[in-house]
Amino acid sequence: MEKIWPVIYSWLIYVGGAIIAYNHELIGIGVLFIFFFVSDFFTGFFASLKQGKGFQSSKARWSFAKAFCYFGTFAVIVFLGITLKKMDVFMNVLNVAVWSATWFECISNLENLLILFPNNRFLKFMHYILAVEWVKKIPGLSDFLKEEKTKDKEKNNG
Repeated sequence: MEKIWPVIYSWLIYVGGAIIAYNHELIGIGVLFIFFFVSDFFTGFFASLKQGKGFQSSKARWSFAKAFCYFGTFAVIVFLGITLKKMDVFMNVLNVAVWSATWFECISNLENLLILFPNNRFLKFMHYILAVEWVKKIPGLSDFLKEEKTKDKEKNNG
């Protein structure tokens, strides 16, 4: 056991140094995502109130579970980058993951805001551009979404 402590200490120092080296990027990513998570939570809460549903703990749990999954993914990417000593490569992977999560949260925020402000043309336009037109640019995604929608209809009808 005494032989393992120096290995643990040196590994923790290495991890700490790697995190400090990329600290400015990681803090920016964390702040950006926390902003979108908090805004999604509150816009969803107010949209639920406007629809007369009140606070729904199942939706709140789903919101927190989604955030923990995102943060877990981010943590695994950073951990792999540190472990494999390829932090610069994994920071690029992390950027893709963060932008994807940010896109999903933006769509969710827009949908909640459309419930709150149903006649706002700017929100409708932004939702159309981000949720419809942008999806058309991803090969195969629109076909996948159509297939999933068909499966959901069959499941609900059957």
